[in-house]
Amino acid sequence: MAESHLISQFSKLIESSYKEKAILEHQLTQLEQQKSDLEDKILCFENTLMYLEPNFDLRQIKTQFNASRLIKPRLFKQNLQLLVARALKQSERWKTLYSIANEALALDSSKDYFSPKREHELAVARVLKRLYKKGIIERREVELHKRTIKRGFFRRSEWRLKPLE
Repeated sequence: MAESHLISQFSKLIESSYKEKAILEHQLTQLEQQKSDLEDKILCFENTLMYLEPNFDLRQIKTQFNASRLIKPRLFKQNLQLLVARALKQSERWKTLYSIANEALALDSSKDYFSPKREHELAVARVLKRLYKKGIIERREVELHKRTIKRGFFRRSEWRLKPLE
């Protein structure tokens, strides 16, 4: 009895694998067609460009790209430096990295709002470092309890816009 159950399970697994294989083969043929269409389009554009400007050097056009970077979704929809500036302008008080990232995320996406992840905090930290070096914002060290382990420059810092003089 157990053998018939195993046989039916394996036959279902094999069948679903064949279905998945058929779907992937279909998608591959579609991608190959898209690729050939794009190659034809590129060739047409290059010929048109050479017709319009015969002295143009086609080697100036960038042809190699990092595909993983192009596919990776952006963390923020809007300009992050602008979002950080807006988050800091909202109040004069000192803010931690987490609160700045949280406010920037809230300003960026009001509909699908969620708490910032490490990637968001790292992106905001890069912007804070850039703004700090330019002298636009100021930083102060957070007073931690004497037994607390002081980890990280950004974890023990608070930030705010420099007051206008």
